[in-house]
Amino acid sequence: MPGGEALTRGGVQARVEVIGQALAAAGVRRDDIVAMVLPDGADLFLTFLGILSVAVCAPLNPASTRDELERFIGELRPRALVVASRDCAAAAVAAAMGIQLFVYAELGRGHRRGSSPAEARADDSALILFTSATTGEGKAVPITHGNLAAMAANGQDALALSENDRFLAMMPLFHLQGLLSALMQLLAGGSVVFTGGFAQDSFAGWMKTYEPAWYTAGPVLHSAILAAGRFEPGRLRFVRSIGARMAPELMAALEHSLGVPVLEGYGLTETGLVTANEPPPGRRKPGSVGRRFGAEIAILDESGAAASPGEEGEIAVRGASVIRGYRENEEATRRAFRDGWFLTGDLGRLDEDGFLFVTGRLKEMINRGGEKVLPAEVDDVLMAHPAVQQAAAFARAHPTLGEDVAAAVVLRSGLTVSEWELRSHAARLLGAYKVPRRIYFVDALPRGATGKVQRAELAGMCLARVEPSEPAHSETESRIAAIWRRVLNLEVAGIQDDFFELGGDSFAVTLMTAELEMEFGAAASALDTSAFLERPTITTLARLLGAGAATVRGGQKPIRQPFAVLQRKGERTAFFCLPGADENPYYFRELAQELGEDQPFYVVQDPRPMEDRGAYSVEDVASRFIEQIRTIQPQGPYLLGGHCFGGIVAFEMARQLAACGEPSGRLVMFEVPAPGYPKVLRNWRRYGQQAAAVLRGEVRIGLGDLVSHLGIVVRAGWKRLTGMGRNAAKRAGLERAAGILDGLSHPNKQAGRDYQLKSLAGAVTQFISAEEEHRAAVLDDPLLAWREFVHGEFAVRRTPGKADRIFRQPHVRALASQVRAVLDRSCAQPRRP
Repeated sequence: MPGGEALTRGGVQARVEVIGQALAAAGVRRDDIVAMVLPDGADLFLTFLGILSVAVCAPLNPASTRDELERFIGELRPRALVVASRDCAAAAVAAAMGIQLFVYAELGRGHRRGSSPAEARADDSALILFTSATTGEGKAVPITHGNLAAMAANGQDALALSENDRFLAMMPLFHLQGLLSALMQLLAGGSVVFTGGFAQDSFAGWMKTYEPAWYTAGPVLHSAILAAGRFEPGRLRFVRSIGARMAPELMAALEHSLGVPVLEGYGLTETGLVTANEPPPGRRKPGSVGRRFGAEIAILDESGAAASPGEEGEIAVRGASVIRGYRENEEATRRAFRDGWFLTGDLGRLDEDGFLFVTGRLKEMINRGGEKVLPAEVDDVLMAHPAVQQAAAFARAHPTLGEDVAAAVVLRSGLTVSEWELRSHAARLLGAYKVPRRIYFVDALPRGATGKVQRAELAGMCLARVEPSEPAHSETESRIAAIWRRVLNLEVAGIQDDFFELGGDSFAVTLMTAELEMEFGAAASALDTSAFLERPTITTLARLLGAGAATVRGGQKPIRQPFAVLQRKGERTAFFCLPGADENPYYFRELAQELGEDQPFYVVQDPRPMEDRGAYSVEDVASRFIEQIRTIQPQGPYLLGGHCFGGIVAFEMARQLAACGEPSGRLVMFEVPAPGYPKVLRNWRRYGQQAAAVLRGEVRIGLGDLVSHLGIVVRAGWKRLTGMGRNAAKRAGLERAAGILDGLSHPNKQAGRDYQLKSLAGAVTQFISAEEEHRAAVLDDPLLAWREFVHGEFAVRRTPGKADRIFRQPHVRALASQVRAVLDRSCAQPRRP
């Protein structure tokens, strides 16, 4: 140790024998557990070797609280405890539990020589450690002498250690990595310098004085070394990074500073080192934790079968270095092993060269409404922001999604950034469902001994914060907050809270809008949906309602915006999309997010109140909407889209644009039924033939098919009858009866039914639910009938989810991917000014 006397191999052997004999003389036997609570350094390592020679060693963290020591020591029930002083907390715990106590400095003084301890066998326990417990309670891991020998041999092989190497030991020695790194260097020859931990001011001196060939550290320690300034690397030939994934930017900076490779590897307390990137001239790959050494490795899918190269699954390990099970925890052992394989709980993939890439941890994976989010991916994106030094994502409970993404960040000294700015940064690089909905600013991330972030502790720390919601400052804000509480079933709604983060969705927006109109009347009838979507807070709504009220007081009717702008930025050709008959733009929100920030997305809407529109047709609406989109994009080609009634209007818009000679773009339809279909009368003969074949037994038809066909007939008949009845009532002058029949149908829906289909020369893609039945064996399927009127490319694509769920997570992600591909192929050049 720095400042201490150097020990030869003979000196080490002698000290180990003295410690072992003292314990044996006190009655300690091979199966007994001897715990130790000592400060990091050579004394701890020598005590470890001494205990190992006669018993089972259980090193404990000297920084543990008294409560933690009581729990660990109570669970271990050791025969004896070795401490540095009789005045420490561990000594008090031992005295209270009646456990024999040894002080390190007194070991071997005046003891009588005991009988020689029994020779250790490969299956005898050598070491008991507690797992780092990043997601919950740790487990006691018994490591046998055979395990320990295999672990050391694997590490020596991976790092090509020899008697010419010197290891600088700065990692905690109560953890496997610290003990094992020192042990495998000594067994390979060479020497070890025990620093007793890391000291930034001393590091450069250590490097100059001792000229180590390598050292091991976690990413946090590597950052501190980088910040310590330049130093002479001397005989350094590589450094190792363990415990947590290292950010690529940090690795590049460290390699540039040191002039040697930074080698990442993979291993656990239960397995020792499993894979490693090799020092020169061996191979390594950026982002990989290297190839296997000693132990076998496999990637298993959910069924337990081996995955193909490149496929992601759970990392499984088996071999001489792998433990046989957890101590006194049969349930944990049963869950951890399958057909001889140890299931690590980590996710990863193997490439064709056998290099392992770790992608996350199963228990840490965030399940956001069925979509799986790997925290490490979110971490990397947040740390790419220049103001962020450290970041860690974790799961946060959500009222409708189950879990949502949250994150904590540590900012660089002297730099500031807002939560909104960080979320915007993440949205540019991640899919919408991966963007953290809350970001907490903390002074430090809780980490284990090796630097691994303790995400469970972090989540508890952040979520336990009682951040008071900002109360209403005006009567208007109070009234809106009351509406939010009713709609979202909340006790409290702050004026800066995010509506969607509180559990709001497109249906909740519809309810909220209806209540706002009842509460505030005309002032709420023309809310600027774009402004609310950009900042969905009570403050935004209060401001918009204030503007609407001022318009009403001025004797004018509030005019709704002609567009709900879901994505304003981006250099691609704008996508103009029309909602269904209820004109709700909000359910396109997640689709717009998933398409990416480079894809402008406008929801086209009629700015006039429904009562001011009078009689109108699809042709009228289409003509008006063409004028509106030309204020954004004066010339084609245009990318149009529409859902249900909106798809019918978009079809007519495409027709009118083609008639004006505009260059062809693309029409994207979402579950749009063709007006007038199915044609029941036109298909009566075919339907009768089918029915006769069923009666003769020539064709089998299930109950579901029969109900589906009858439903089509009944719905078609009802539409026809109500239409005929309304027209007959109007001809007879029975306005009230006609009004009642009109009331059975929304004006937009009626306009859609009255629309007479005509041909379109252009390209059309219709997206339909993959989980709904679409049959055309007897009657024309309304969703497929468009092919009779499209003179050009007509493609039908099936997308996951029921018809009413395709715009919601998790299905909207797949839908967006397909839509993006269609837009890429159709018209992805930059939009014109």
